[in-house]
Amino acid sequence: MTPMNWNDFKLKMAEWFKFLKRLNPIFKGFISILKGFSSILKWISSNGAAFILFFALIVAFEGRRLYDLPFLYPVEELAGRMDESRQKRLDYKEKLNHLKLKKQLLHRHLNLGNSFLNDDRHEAAKKEFDRALGLDPLNIRAQQGLSKVSVYEDFSDKKNYNPETVRRRIDAILKENKTDPHANALMGNLRLRLNDPEKALAHYDIAINSDAKIASAYFGKGCLYQFHFNDPVKDPDKATGKDPGKDPEKATGKRLDNALEMYETAVRLSPWNTRYLDNLATIYVEKKKFKTAIETYKKIMRTDPDFILPYFEIARPYFFSGHPKMALQYLEHRALAGLNDPEKTAADKNRLPWVFKHKTKTVYISTIAQKKYYVLRLMTEIAAIQKKQTQAQSYANRAVVQAKKIDPFKKDAINELALVDINRFKNRE
Repeated sequence: MTPMNWNDFKLKMAEWFKFLKRLNPIFKGFISILKGFSSILKWISSNGAAFILFFALIVAFEGRRLYDLPFLYPVEELAGRMDESRQKRLDYKEKLNHLKLKKQLLHRHLNLGNSFLNDDRHEAAKKEFDRALGLDPLNIRAQQGLSKVSVYEDFSDKKNYNPETVRRRIDAILKENKTDPHANALMGNLRLRLNDPEKALAHYDIAINSDAKIASAYFGKGCLYQFHFNDPVKDPDKATGKDPGKDPEKATGKRLDNALEMYETAVRLSPWNTRYLDNLATIYVEKKKFKTAIETYKKIMRTDPDFILPYFEIARPYFFSGHPKMALQYLEHRALAGLNDPEKTAADKNRLPWVFKHKTKTVYISTIAQKKYYVLRLMTEIAAIQKKQTQAQSYANRAVVQAKKIDPFKKDAINELALVDINRFKNRE
């Protein structure tokens, strides 16, 4: 750094003095402000009463302007009014928070209700929609949800079930929204019940395209492939140019593969739905995956111990995998015992028909007597195969008692179905 000479130093100092001279008015102004403030403090200290009066007048004027109070309103009551106004603001904020929470609860109930409709849990859905209406009695989505629930209830009402009534109610929903997933799944169920599989499939596909999470539509398609479509393969085999539908064994295998895919999708969306699990397990049996079938049936039993059907159906994979004793125990001590329990048979899940595929026919075993007869017929044959003749005769005699309670045509259909099982038992598939 070059040292500064004397002349440069004098120039720098002259510039600093000029700068300080320009700041002099600012310092004088600041000092005068301090003096003025000091004068104000001296005036307030010497005229305290006048200052208090002045402040009180200001408060009085503000009280009159803000709260419409008399000019000489007491200060204590003015403070009370101010507290009341503050409380109102707090109450308004709390009300806003309450409305926000109410809106959140409303959406939660609506979403839960629709999710329960997705996998046929209409009773749980009804509770959620009722709770939503409790929060908002005019909520349209909740009312629409209850209208769908009423259609599910019509399906379950055996005494008053009328397909035309059900169709009109579903059509009313579809007029508002022709791609409504629940309404289309319901229409698919109706067409399935009326043995119109092509139209049922069309409605299930619309439901799935509208909402890929609607498990009931996948389950319905699984039922179509398992019970109604003897040959779901429409296109010729690309590799050979042959139509697999002309090969019965290949067509059956493809049909079961399609059913398996649909049921596995439904179970993935609704893992603890016992109806879905039960149908899935029957496909595992048909495809000779006996260990997987037994595990699936046991999962159903853990989920819903009072559901009778899996105790009957688990006998097949146990017998086919070389455990006839276990098969007989489940039939006698679980399936038949459940059918003899009025409390269990009164439940809707156990009043539903047992549905089985026999050749090109679908057999519905509906009444308790029909179910008992079928169980006893299989118990008779399993005991006979094990060479337990006395036990087999006892089961046969009990089967005769139940046979007298059922329609002869239904008895013949059950005998044909039982004969298939008996032949498979004897051949140990």
